[in-house]
Amino acid sequence: MKRNRFLSIAMIACMLISSVFTANAAEVNEIVSTLDKTDISKHISDENLNRLKNARVSDEDILSLAQQIEAYNSTDVQINNYIEDLINNRVGRNVISEEKRAVNYEKTKDGDTITPYGIVPYRDLSEKWNPPVISAVSTLSNVVNASDQSGVYYCVRSTAGHNQMTSFAQLPSLATVNTNDRPYQMFTFATSNSYTAYGDIGLVYFPSTSSWKGFYNMVENGTRYENYSLSFTGGSDLYFHIQFYNAPDKAVLTIRDASSWSAVATITYTFALDCVNSTFSTTQIAKEITLAQHNSGTLNILTGTKMNNAKYTQTYLYTPSTYYSFTSTYCAAAYRQGPTAAAYGKVTPTYTAWTSDNVTISFN
Repeated sequence: MKRNRFLSIAMIACMLISSVFTANAAEVNEIVSTLDKTDISKHISDENLNRLKNARVSDEDILSLAQQIEAYNSTDVQINNYIEDLINNRVGRNVISEEKRAVNYEKTKDGDTITPYGIVPYRDLSEKWNPPVISAVSTLSNVVNASDQSGVYYCVRSTAGHNQMTSFAQLPSLATVNTNDRPYQMFTFATSNSYTAYGDIGLVYFPSTSSWKGFYNMVENGTRYENYSLSFTGGSDLYFHIQFYNAPDKAVLTIRDASSWSAVATITYTFALDCVNSTFSTTQIAKEITLAQHNSGTLNILTGTKMNNAKYTQTYLYTPSTYYSFTSTYCAAAYRQGPTAAAYGKVTPTYTAWTSDNVTISFN
């Protein structure tokens, strides 16, 4: 497992004083760093920095790269692949190659979405942000919501004020998937400014094609925007990075190969309304592992589907000036949910609060 590196930088009378130590990634001790913009050259060479500037890569994307290099002690291969993606506008604020418009899908009478690959169950996205918020959450809660028969969920959400989250991820092994079941591994969020938006963004598995698809499912001021046909060319060992931008308001999820950091999916959503403020003070981000289901109104927890060992590891949260491990200090809610206790009991997690999660969901 990669080392995490702590670097704290403070400016005092134009002097830079720094201290560095290493920590095992499995430790729960909080790792915090403030990376000054003037210190980016410690992590990005002058040559690469000039290339990024000449390609008009934004300062926020350059700073984000430096933060990630410091957090994960990235290899030269990872750094170079990331830089090439930025220069070629495959990721970041200026991404153009993978941006896809929302699709006006047909709906069932119950409001489920009919995609070319199968039906996706409707869910009220605002509900996942309704469980009571308790600061510094360190243990998992169990939530019963009888009105939501769309599936079972494992969700860990941050406190407000973050513009990014990163994590290594491992997709679950899927020995059997019922035709009505939809495994998800995704990030989710809530953000508001003049208007409020909720969103799911990540990967969904369709048994009809035996493949994962990139997707987003967004609600802005009550209007839903969806796309379930976004390219994903990766394997099972991945690295997730979501970043929010203001003016124009955007959410960009980049999924990379865990080893090389080559981008294998870039999922971009540009908000139609003013939903992201300039300080990100209202933005909350969550990591979620879900087994959803298209059904006739009652969740069937005996379909035979089993998703084994969906994982997030080494999860970090970011602000425009600092970053830290996603420890309980920055957790606003963590829970598994189903329409009954028997349903959420099908979700079996282990975790280190909340830097790592390993979740198995079994409908048998």
